[in-house]
Amino acid sequence: MIAVIFEVLPHTHTKQTYLDMAAALRPKLDHVDGFISIERFQSLSDPGKILSLSAPMADTPQRRKIGILGGTGWPSTVHYYSELCRRSESRELQSDPTRSPTTPEMCIESLDLRYAVSLIGVDGDESSWQQFDDYHRAALKRLQASDANFVVMASNTPHHRYSAIISGVDIPVLNLFDAVARHCQAEGYRDVLIMGTALTMRSQVLRDAFAAKGINASAPADANHREAVLALISALQRGNSQGAARSIAAIAREATKRQSKATPAVCLACT
Repeated sequence: MIAVIFEVLPHTHTKQTYLDMAAALRPKLDHVDGFISIERFQSLSDPGKILSLSAPMADTPQRRKIGILGGTGWPSTVHYYSELCRRSESRELQSDPTRSPTTPEMCIESLDLRYAVSLIGVDGDESSWQQFDDYHRAALKRLQASDANFVVMASNTPHHRYSAIISGVDIPVLNLFDAVARHCQAEGYRDVLIMGTALTMRSQVLRDAFAAKGINASAPADANHREAVLALISALQRGNSQGAARSIAAIAREATKRQSKATPAVCLACT
């Protein structure tokens, strides 16, 4: 075990501020991987001095619990869960084929897709988004209460309201918009065609995430192509993926003929 010891001599008039700040940080440390404990002691010979003793790292790594905010729609939630398990098993077996494979601990909060969609607000009117934000934030806090170390929202649409939704949540929530933009940058893509829900196709938040990485992102310009995408997504949300890959490819080919000289990558921002 590694221990960290330090002595501090705060000014008399700021001592309580120091202690209040330390107390506020304490709950956040419970979610730090490997953290064990932290204690403070007041000197008997010099009451102004405070000794801090913390054990930030265990000899063996602490298990981390993944939270998944899903249900919108359920096929993507299933995919996230199964892929996390499959990849964890694969990595374990590659390192030692003789060991019984391990899978990560997970907790899933599954929301009602139709109800979530009914709460979508109007951009420019913050008050219209309050119920949408509250519905997702409450689920994140339930995952936090279940001792999840971090959360992934298994749907692109709520990331349009990422900053508002995570307000007041004290564990990390992965941002899919940023993750996708980083991946496209790493792959060298400079143009991206967004094919997703009506909200993600018009989302300036998603476009800004790509723009921050030097990538131009846009949805199909033709209304017929956007309608075709929405019809495809409706089928996928019902678990019907038959012919989906061919349909996606056909829509992408037609859409890119008219609006881009370069062949863009396709971002499937539906769920």
